[in-house]
Amino acid sequence: MNEGNGRKEFDEAKLIWDALAAVGFSTSPKKLVDKINQLKRGLPKEDEFTALSMWLDNCTLIHKLDQRQYPELSKQEYQVPDLFACYKHNGKDVAVLIEVKSTKNTKLRLSNADYNRRLKYSKLVNLPVLVAWHLKGWDLWCLFELSKMQKKVSAFHIDFEEAMKADLMGVLSGNVIFFISEGTKLEMKIEIEKGTEIRDDYNQTLKEFNGVVRDVGFFDANDERIPSKSPLSKFLNLCFLLVDNDVHVTDDGQYATQTFSLTQDRMVFAYHILGVVTFGLKVLKTSELNWLEIIKNESFKSSYEEIKEAAEEGRERGVVRYTVQNVPQPFPQFLGKK
Repeated sequence: MNEGNGRKEFDEAKLIWDALAAVGFSTSPKKLVDKINQLKRGLPKEDEFTALSMWLDNCTLIHKLDQRQYPELSKQEYQVPDLFACYKHNGKDVAVLIEVKSTKNTKLRLSNADYNRRLKYSKLVNLPVLVAWHLKGWDLWCLFELSKMQKKVSAFHIDFEEAMKADLMGVLSGNVIFFISEGTKLEMKIEIEKGTEIRDDYNQTLKEFNGVVRDVGFFDANDERIPSKSPLSKFLNLCFLLVDNDVHVTDDGQYATQTFSLTQDRMVFAYHILGVVTFGLKVLKTSELNWLEIIKNESFKSSYEEIKEAAEEGRERGVVRYTVQNVPQPFPQFLGKK
């Protein structure tokens, strides 16, 4: 460790500890660190869901709820959820409470006590409680009614497949799923630097080379080029960072053409695009993203409306095969008509 950085971290930690001691904070340093690490695990997901809600179409208000409830005995009966949010649905404001959860596996469990405390708070304020569940690894979100969880012995359970059937991200937040058409491709034309080629001894195909990119462009399944400055081209640039594609290289001795092509329709969730729009390639490399800074500054580099307009252009050209919005089954009573 760099000694200068280590000293700076020590001084900052001591300053925080001295300030806490001055106001009578008496817990041990270890417990303080444990609590900070607990918050570090939980709060970013609340911030990420807040950012998603802000960026997608329908959210008119969202904020965290102060969970320092009093008197202490109230905690035996009630649990304040993480967020309050208001969404537009059929021209009306729909207010909800949201509990944010994140798991590595496809099962979500709440103890009987945890479930009932949230349900009692919901009835007390006459607002539905929803669960915003993030599935790590797959990086998927779903938003469903707490009441969809089923009691088994002493706890309430739901698996991700069942939660997705009840997903409200579409009808409440405005999230959609884009299906990018098979045959869409990105081509890079690279001028080969003479003398740098290394070829396969068997078939003489290029294995390694140095070169200069001379042209980059997207093409539809009919091999028609998409204008590079068009919204559709920018949309595809974002999507190609998120989907699997086949890579193929051909060359004529002077130029190598590297092609990234879709061999089948690929699915892209709208909320995944936000990560790339906001953080670029960083979103693909780390989960330590500062969503709070994005929320405070509302620094979205491309609006959801722009994304949807580009997708509409894609549908006209056959590049986007179709767009899907999940409708929960059965449809929630608190939303009224579809």
